[in-house]
Amino acid sequence: MRIFKSALGIMAAVLLFACPAFTQGNGSDYQEGRIYVRLKPNVNAKTGEIIPAPLSFDKGNLPFANKLNEKFKIKSMGRAFRDLASPKLNATTVLEFDRTDLTNELIATLKKDAMVELVERIPQDRKHLTPNDPSLSNQWHLAKINASSAWDYFSTGSTAVVAVVDDAVERFHPDLNANVWVNPKEIAGNGLDDDGNGFVDDINGWDVADNDNNPDPPTAAYSHGTHVAGIAGSATNNGVGIASIGFSVKLMCIKASGNNPDAIIGGYAGLLYAGNNGAHVVNCSWGSSSYSATSEEVINFVLSKGTIIVASAGNNNTSALNYPGAYAGVISVASTDINDVKSGFSTYGEWVKISAPGSNILSTVPFGGYGIKSGTSMASPLVAGLVGLMRSLNPGMPNADLIDCLYKTSASILQQNPIFPGQLGAGRIDAQAAMACVANTLSRKPTALFSGTPTTVVQGGTVQFTDRSIYNPTTWQWSFPGGTPNSFNGKTPPAIAYNTAGKYDVTLFVSNAFGNDTRTITNMITVNDPPSCVSVNFPASGTILDFLAPPAGANGFQNGV
Repeated sequence: MRIFKSALGIMAAVLLFACPAFTQGNGSDYQEGRIYVRLKPNVNAKTGEIIPAPLSFDKGNLPFANKLNEKFKIKSMGRAFRDLASPKLNATTVLEFDRTDLTNELIATLKKDAMVELVERIPQDRKHLTPNDPSLSNQWHLAKINASSAWDYFSTGSTAVVAVVDDAVERFHPDLNANVWVNPKEIAGNGLDDDGNGFVDDINGWDVADNDNNPDPPTAAYSHGTHVAGIAGSATNNGVGIASIGFSVKLMCIKASGNNPDAIIGGYAGLLYAGNNGAHVVNCSWGSSSYSATSEEVINFVLSKGTIIVASAGNNNTSALNYPGAYAGVISVASTDINDVKSGFSTYGEWVKISAPGSNILSTVPFGGYGIKSGTSMASPLVAGLVGLMRSLNPGMPNADLIDCLYKTSASILQQNPIFPGQLGAGRIDAQAAMACVANTLSRKPTALFSGTPTTVVQGGTVQFTDRSIYNPTTWQWSFPGGTPNSFNGKTPPAIAYNTAGKYDVTLFVSNAFGNDTRTITNMITVNDPPSCVSVNFPASGTILDFLAPPAGANGFQNGV
């Protein structure tokens, strides 16, 4: 056993280094006085074991009484993202400081330390909203995308969850409340984290900017997210207000703005909350022209959870990249008007994936009201709501196939936009055609897919298997040779115990009314003999701590307890 210096100590050491000075403050594309700092993992040189980053970082535990602190005026440091399975994101902190005129110098200082893996500015994400004068009192955009015919395929009873990460979302708006997502594992108002996700009483979502369970707008200035939510999923056919393309999708409400409603300071933290808490689709009607490796790591992590990310392309009327829309795997959305012409404000480019109406869109606003707004911010939730409706029709359809249906059924708008060939994505969304494409998959036989965790155990260990089959199986038959039990009928088997060393196959048979499929993974599970006992002779003199502790400075770490 070796006792290592913690990541807290490493960060303290990092902050003690000095470097030559050159001054330059953050530009408007970045958050002022805040940077990402990611530490390299601690590794036990003897065993190769990776020592994870601590669960919390506390400025009070760091020796900030030094020249570096005096120079840069360090205010705080904290974990950037909460309770994640990603080691990289777990090791990422946000360092806050007052001397924003010395930002470049601080970054250069931190980059020089061998224990720092990444240092970068944090992009300043802003809502993609173009102000306009109200001129329409109906929802022309729903007629344009053939929403009524789409609802003939599916309307009420959706279980698809569409997360809205924005400045705020008014949960109790009379045209939203019936569709607001309710966390099924959380008990409201008991002050407990019932589902163990790290968030107390997160009944309908979370305020990632202020770290509380109230995502509602504090003032009418926080109107953007409520407008976006209404486009994606306002309650439809309820005799109140407006309709939405999502009709009955469930809205996960995530507030990502703090004191300034125009600054989305918690957008990527909101994305993580959505992905970790079961959102099928997440809408991001905001962005920045600045790339961030950390932000891209968040995107990749959320995509790996099976969440589809939809983002507005931006309102710069240029082809310049805008993030998160420009990250690989994200559905970036340009805006069109009532004539299928690119909205004058809309960003475009070969990186844009699809277009949707975004000019003069009527939707919900605080408090219980309605208003017209324009922007790619309005086009993006129209796509997110449609993807939610598509998933509602066929929950067992793989994301890649859903997105393929979205793209290949879009209406060509090249004739209306001849100077933008290949720069408005696949075309303008057609909800009816997209739903018809999904409907054609309902008669497909299922495909058997599954995973197991862990796949290597010692004798007596257990493995938990998860069904990941697609295209809606209705029966499941599992076979676990060498396991206890050795078979199971049903979607979710209990933990399977393996008591004899060896390698074992696993088989899953699935079926529905249209056919069946079988998958066998050969030698999926490895069962090892238990480790043998090793005698340890303690030194004749000295303490146990003397024996356990490495020499001072060994492997770059200091002795400690």
